[in-house]
Amino acid sequence: MSLIGLAGAPLVVALVQLIRVTWPGVPSRLLPALTLGVAIALNVGLAPMVGADWRLAILVGMVTGLTASGLYSQATAALMPRGPAPGRGARPSAQFEERER
Repeated sequence: MSLIGLAGAPLVVALVQLIRVTWPGVPSRLLPALTLGVAIALNVGLAPMVGADWRLAILVGMVTGLTASGLYSQATAALMPRGPAPGRGARPSAQFEERER
């Protein structure tokens, strides 16, 4: 059951993205809680089909939700462009400016 639940993390990320696209008014600060809720609901809903206890399904759902939330955060951090590199249009620090004077 635990490996099955953790394998559902990409599915949870996809479902939360679907909710974000469908209802764009959902605040970003609620997305981690939404991810946990979707993961727990999915695991509790599928627990009777695989013959697992509902308490174990809640625990695996929590771990799956946290995994999915971290997976989404790392993917967006890796794919988002970063600011300019130091020395390439970036403003020097205030300490450097004072030493120049």
